Amino acid sequence: MLLGLYKSYEELEDNLTIAEMNLLLKAKAKDRENHYKVLAAFQGHKWGDSEDEGSAEDAVERLKKKAELRASGIDNEEEIELAGMGIKFG
Repeated sequence: MLLGLYKSYEELEDNLTIAEMNLLLKAKAKDRENHYKVLAAFQGHKWGDSEDEGSAEDAVERLKKKAELRASGIDNEEEIELAGMGIKFG
């Protein structure tokens, strides 16, 4: 834990313990992770939710299905998504 017993930043830098350094690094990593989450949210994406994305095999299967639908003549992204759910047009 940071004790706050330092007179200046120079003294703080010179006298940090390993535990204090570790806490600072963890706090900085958490801050950066939160920053990335906000930036991703602004762009309409989720950051760091890998369990929602599924495995690599699932991603390959989704790409194969999308390619099959495009080959069958469905080019619209919305129609591809709906066809993936079992809704077909005309």
